[in-house]
Amino acid sequence: MDRRGWDMELMHDALMLGGRYRIDPAASLPALAPPGTAACGVRDLKDPGRPLYAVIPGPGLAARARLLEPLRNAAIPGVVQPVHWGILARADGGSAFTIVMTRPAGNPLWASLSQGAAPMPLSLLMADVLLPAITALAELAMQRASHRAIRPTNLFLDAPSRPAMLGDCVSTPPGYGQPALFETAESMLADPVARGDGILADDLYALGVTLLLLATGRNPLARLDDHAVRLVKLEAGSFAALTADRRPPGELSPMLRGLLADEAESRWSLDELVAWAGSGKLTAAQAAPATTASRPFEFAGHRHRTARTLALAMAENWAEARSVARDDALATWVGRALRDEARQKALIECRRAARNGPRPVGEDLLLSRTLAVLDSAAPVRVRGFAAMSDGLGGASPRPSATRRASPPLPRSSPAACSATGSSSRRASAPGCTASRKWAPRSPPSSNARLPASALSGASMSSIPDCPALARESRAMAPIQCRRCWPRWTRSSNNRPTRRRSTVMPRRSSRRGCRGWSTASCATCPTAPTRRALVAEIRLLAYAQSRAGPESLPALAGHYLARLAPALDCLHSRLLLEEVQHAAAAAAGRGNLAGLAEALDDSRMRRRDEGGFRTARAHWIAAGQEIAALEAAADPRDELARLFGHRAAARVASIAAGA
Repeated sequence: MDRRGWDMELMHDALMLGGRYRIDPAASLPALAPPGTAACGVRDLKDPGRPLYAVIPGPGLAARARLLEPLRNAAIPGVVQPVHWGILARADGGSAFTIVMTRPAGNPLWASLSQGAAPMPLSLLMADVLLPAITALAELAMQRASHRAIRPTNLFLDAPSRPAMLGDCVSTPPGYGQPALFETAESMLADPVARGDGILADDLYALGVTLLLLATGRNPLARLDDHAVRLVKLEAGSFAALTADRRPPGELSPMLRGLLADEAESRWSLDELVAWAGSGKLTAAQAAPATTASRPFEFAGHRHRTARTLALAMAENWAEARSVARDDALATWVGRALRDEARQKALIECRRAARNGPRPVGEDLLLSRTLAVLDSAAPVRVRGFAAMSDGLGGASPRPSATRRASPPLPRSSPAACSATGSSSRRASAPGCTASRKWAPRSPPSSNARLPASALSGASMSSIPDCPALARESRAMAPIQCRRCWPRWTRSSNNRPTRRRSTVMPRRSSRRGCRGWSTASCATCPTAPTRRALVAEIRLLAYAQSRAGPESLPALAGHYLARLAPALDCLHSRLLLEEVQHAAAAAAGRGNLAGLAEALDDSRMRRRDEGGFRTARAHWIAAGQEIAALEAAADPRDELARLFGHRAAARVASIAAGA
């Protein structure tokens, strides 16, 4: 962190935070500072003997402000506890967000990941590291939080037979300071600022790597940079890559094999780890070998034999990969060399949808979808930037030197995420937009991940650590999207048609009820109800396409029974029967997307409006003719009067002649 501002502050005798905590920038504590931050001493004026220290996040880094209050109130044993936080005014007129935390006793277990230390005895490893870490992670899981910073340099031990303490986990975005060595096969591919809060399985994986390093006393991949570590772990597997040079103690092998499994379904849960720690008899499943191609795919000067390594290379060479995404050779290689027909069909469908779809698809979006098919568990990748679905908030603050420069993203990062498929820690079946597991936050033993969502740009800054998401729109499950939708549609300032919407219906039309989803029609009293209903169906159809299942007949039948407001604006009985028939057929299949398409058929709407305008014009003309006839006098009276005058004149002339 740049310390030029602190040099001016050293002349001040009162660097106070909250009127109680005196910050001492001169007392630097580099061992307690996570990457991208600065740490210094703190004195509590009300309790001078209390061991505290302060962490100042670097420019552009968003602290995990959402966790500060829960961690302070919970006071989890074995985890550094935040005490106070706020904005610290600097002498040069600037300010810095500062977090005061309890100071851990002792020093880090390792001073550096490259140097290592003496191997830790198995008894101390179990009693001082593993068991306290299990307790701390279980307490964090009860708070629905993850640590995301477990590594030997962030574990503090005062003395033997004293439990180790997990260090700071709130001053930087989750996983920001973690080398790729401690991240799972999915999150290590994301940018450090966009790895997301993660789940308990991410912490268990990092704990497994930490235990392996402490048991062997060395980092087997210390000479490799993060890019090389990613390739080694993807090609050989995490456990094989970390144990190639030196095998861990035999007692730890089952536990390490279970924690370091690359497949989320095979990775141990907290319950399994507790069972192994109590008995030591649990056996981990053997990792399935990665599917390798019979012939390599040459790209960017390398010969790739797995889809994951090819996807990584294409994401790192974005400009060159655009032509590969458009070429049929990629799908042919996947089908013939990898023998993966499902993935081959998904790649073909991606290109077909890009060429013949209802909306134009650019090269960047096509490439993002292609990468999602090749590696469905990887983060969303757009123009050299990779982010987990729940990591977009931490990546959205102002640019900083601590973040690697990346090309500009499309107009809306969440929209790009929605178009390419939100990433999940679970493996999923390949598809044009890979299916994901949408689930609410789960018990500690589950691996489910939350999706990210945002409704409007009006409240983007309501969350300090996640300005890209609105607090009111944090949906934990697809059904909650439907529950919160009426509240948004009732608010005039949070219409679902705002231009920063992510998973939203179409834009409104200024020509009346042209668009079912978002059109504004003052003459139609059911327009607000219709917009909300169709928006609900579209949002849930999007969730169905990502999370499954393929058929939801009960939910589709529920919306089929509520279609009356959406059909009130139809004028033609024939078209009404046609729409009702198509909607009933889609509901019978349990296809919400088909139900939405039946209601949002623009050609049907134009036919109905054109026929209605023609009929209305004929009706108006007939009405005018009828009104003219009704207003005119009866011509028989005038004829009778005329005939009477003529008859009287004739009679008078006859009488005069006589």
